[in-house]
Amino acid sequence: MKSLSSALCPLASVLALLIFSGPSQATAAQWGDFTYANNANSITITGHTGPGGNVTIPMQINGLPVIAIGSRAFHFKSTITDVTLPGTVITIGDYAFNYCTALTSVIVPDSVTRIGEYAFNQCRSVTNLTIGNGTTNVGISAFSYCTSLTEITIPNSVTSIGGGAFWGCRLLSRVSIPDSVTHLGGHAFCECTNLTDVRIPAGVTHLADGTFGHCARLTAIAIPSNVVDIGDLAFSSCDSLTGVTIPNSVTNIGLMAFCGCTDLRSVAIGSGVRSIGRMSFQGCKNLSSIILPDRVTSIGKSAFSGCYSLTNVTIGSSVTNIGDGAFPGWTSVTRRHGSQ
Repeated sequence: MKSLSSALCPLASVLALLIFSGPSQATAAQWGDFTYANNANSITITGHTGPGGNVTIPMQINGLPVIAIGSRAFHFKSTITDVTLPGTVITIGDYAFNYCTALTSVIVPDSVTRIGEYAFNQCRSVTNLTIGNGTTNVGISAFSYCTSLTEITIPNSVTSIGGGAFWGCRLLSRVSIPDSVTHLGGHAFCECTNLTDVRIPAGVTHLADGTFGHCARLTAIAIPSNVVDIGDLAFSSCDSLTGVTIPNSVTNIGLMAFCGCTDLRSVAIGSGVRSIGRMSFQGCKNLSSIILPDRVTSIGKSAFSGCYSLTNVTIGSSVTNIGDGAFPGWTSVTRRHGSQ
């Protein structure tokens, strides 16, 4: 008679196979050149098996509306030149069209509310971009390195532009940002080297790190009166920026905020500023004088180093900390007495 352990061995082997092989993978449903997922009452496009060229996404499949382009659905489809999205789509998923390097035109319908992270990243041939009037959120790096894009109009439905959303759009010369936008993420327009002028919406209260860094042709910037903080590297290496007015609402100027703005000649710093970060104006070699408001208490290390034309600086009596090398050695620093 066989022992109980020997009788159970085949059963144990079967169970082990089931456990370690993992769950079975369901085959994606196919409709024409598209793979899709059925979400009971709607359809999400999950992939494309066609040859490329002009792609028209259907409005419905098997009687159900197509409401989403799934994550990575067209990821690295480098032969797609044009895509038409139906008016039923609500969401464009993360990385949906990432690295579609031959794509030339993107028209986001009014039905879309969210454009996901990296959705059109590295779509280097896109020259025409229309964002629909229903979009509220443009995700992180959604259009980063769309290097052929020359202008954008952002509709007044948008409230949030994610970090790096248009990073590296080097031919972008014009962008219209509506007052509906209250959030500009870090590096949103960083390295838009052809951008000459931009208006920051009145509802923005924080200029995040690197927002307009390395915008080499930016000549003017109007900082709205609601902004309370200018982030690190916010306008660094804006080589063509000649003047800036920092409103009274701002309390902090971040690390290297205007570093390398080599043509900056005029800076008016508002009365609310309390802290000037390290290297904030480093290398602004055409800046000849600066008056710091009475509320400034701290001037960071190397804040004005490399400002070769800076001969006169006036500071208030509230300053308690001046970092090493804050000013060039030849600069005359005058302290106002009795300031509040």
